[in-house]
Amino acid sequence: TNALHGALPPDLCALPALRRLFLSENLLFGDIPPAIGNLTALEELEIYSNNLTGRIPTSVSALQRLRVIRAGLNQLSGPIPVDLSECASLEVLGLAQNNLAGELPRELSRLKNLTTLILWQNYLSGEVPPELGECTNLQKLALNDNAFTGGVPRELAALPSLLKLYICRNQLDGTIPPELGNLQSVLEIDLSQNNLTGVIPGEFGRIPTLRLLFLFDNYLQGSIPPELGNLQSALKIDLADNELTGVIPGELGRIPTLRLLFLLDNYLQGSIPPELAQLSR
Repeated sequence: TNALHGALPPDLCALPALRRLFLSENLLFGDIPPAIGNLTALEELEIYSNNLTGRIPTSVSALQRLRVIRAGLNQLSGPIPVDLSECASLEVLGLAQNNLAGELPRELSRLKNLTTLILWQNYLSGEVPPELGECTNLQKLALNDNAFTGGVPRELAALPSLLKLYICRNQLDGTIPPELGNLQSVLEIDLSQNNLTGVIPGEFGRIPTLRLLFLFDNYLQGSIPPELGNLQSALKIDLADNELTGVIPGELGRIPTLRLLFLLDNYLQGSIPPELAQLSR
């Protein structure tokens, strides 16, 4: 961290051997120079936490060695350029907390090395592209705090390495795909604060690694699946603010690691199962 200020000098783009450019956490402003496409040896571009504005230049498509882009916490605007899909070596794309708008390009599915896609707190809209299920190395997908509509793509269940799935605080509707129960490595699933309907899939109980399941503030109906009691690694389960009915399954008391269970503001009936008393031990 420094206090560098001013615009990104175009002269920086005249360094053909430059491999890493770290200018994060400064006071830089202005546009990203289109000439950045001249840095053909560049592998890492870290310019997050500045005051950069304007669009992401399409010239980044020339950066075939680029593995990391971290440009969050700026004021970048416009759409995410389709040209980013031509950065074949890209592993990390972090553009959170900007003013990016428009649809998420389906062409990003061409990024077969992508492990991290962080786009939260922008103004992105349209559907979550089902083609993201083709990014088979993806480990973290953070699309929360945008304006995505449509359903949760069942194709995301084809991501064998996925660890964290955040699509909360959007405008998603429809049902939760039961196929998400096939995510055998996932640690955290947060689909809260959307407009999801239907039932909670019992298939979630098949995920041995799941530590956090947040589905609160939706319109989910039906009963709480007793299969959730099979989540032997769960720390936090929040199903509050839905339209759930029936009784609280005693099976939830089988979860030895559970530290948080929120069920308020539903239509649950009956008594509190005595098995839940074990959660305080």
